[in-house]
Amino acid sequence: MSKNSWEKEKKMILLVEDNEEYRELLADYLRDQGYGVVTAIDGMEASQKARRQNFSAIISDLMMPRKDGIRLSQEIIKFSETPILLMTGEMDKYKYGLDTLPNVTLIQKPFKRELLKILIEKMTSVDVKKASKKVTKKMTKKAS
Repeated sequence: MSKNSWEKEKKMILLVEDNEEYRELLADYLRDQGYGVVTAIDGMEASQKARRQNFSAIISDLMMPRKDGIRLSQEIIKFSETPILLMTGEMDKYKYGLDTLPNVTLIQKPFKRELLKILIEKMTSVDVKKASKKVTKKMTKKAS
């Protein structure tokens, strides 16, 4: 087993999607890429899981019942620096409200699996997390 495969296996992804078929399709793909995957059917369940377990990244649908991806992201960034990838079919409707959320990236559905793979690799790299942490600290200092 290569070092890269081993590193991916220890990286856990929280996948939040209310559409069961799409959730299972994405979960299978992520597992095939060597990631551990925990699934949630909506933002409420995801919030509970994110508080109990550390994840390398969170991939969430934007529009879901009970708690949508924006509210989930707003909650998670209060207690975690985990990068979040929000998926939506209505990009224009949401892209402007998300620029104030640190560690949150928006991707339009449908997307190619290769793009998802690249985004997750970047989101879960140590260098990106360190850089994001520095940016967040600078933003907090400026706001004070």
